[in-house]
Amino acid sequence: MKIDIILGAYDRLRISGITVNPGARENVIALRRLERMAARWESKNVCVGYNFEDQPDLNSDSNVPEEFRDAFESNLAFWLCTEIGRAHV
Repeated sequence: MKIDIILGAYDRLRISGITVNPGARENVIALRRLERMAARWESKNVCVGYNFEDQPDLNSDSNVPEEFRDAFESNLAFWLCTEIGRAHV
């Protein structure tokens, strides 16, 4: 599921020493970032079968094969670093 990739990314941030307990707002931001990341990869012909949706849902299957999970989680964690400690209005 997409939320599993997102939680995996946040887990990688914790491993790096950054304490993050994502709430609903952080998960929505992460989902948007995940969707954009997958779209960018696909535009570069890195096609893994990601499940694109008109209305992305955290609980939808991502369709990311297991062999690509590390890449998705690690790259998403990098993208989420810019959100740490940032106030959202």
